[in-house]
Amino acid sequence: MSVTIVGTVAWSDEFVVIDCARPLREVLKDLDGCVLPWLVVSRARHQYLYALHPDEFRRYLPARPTQAQLAAATERVLQLHETQVSTPANDRTAPPPINRAWRPQAEAPSIERYVALDTRGEADETAAVDGNLVRVGDEAAERGGQAAAHRAGERGEHQGAAADHEPGRDLLALDDIAPLQRLVEAFLGWVLCAI
Repeated sequence: MSVTIVGTVAWSDEFVVIDCARPLREVLKDLDGCVLPWLVVSRARHQYLYALHPDEFRRYLPARPTQAQLAAATERVLQLHETQVSTPANDRTAPPPINRAWRPQAEAPSIERYVALDTRGEADETAAVDGNLVRVGDEAAERGGQAAAHRAGERGEHQGAAADHEPGRDLLALDDIAPLQRLVEAFLGWVLCAI
């Protein structure tokens, strides 16, 4: 697994690009046995890119696709919307901030992630936001059956960083904490506006 920390973003080159113009049957066949931790889902000829884990991708599909859905283009079956895209980044050293202003109600793990683009505008590397997400490597290793060895190696690498650790940053890295954070922010905004 290749994970590079640049600033507060953990970049990974362990991904496969899913072209949503292909039939769903072909895409699912390609995903069977996929051990890579990331997918970059591409819609509308790379206009919309979503960084997702394979299990997250499957959540956007019907539980039991019909024969017609399996034969259809994946884009027609997926329940992904333009407001759920990952933020494109042309510069990994200084990615732009994630803009939620135009999609305040949208919720998806892909929103909190970047997709690095190469010079042709195609997915180069994918990332999850936050430098503390080196745990992305843990998840990939567990899927590949190498969890114990991987975690043992990481424990030794990261013990020196424990003194610099900021506890709140781990909470913001969790997918299920982000909606709670938005709820608290909205509530505080409402209360402070009333004052």
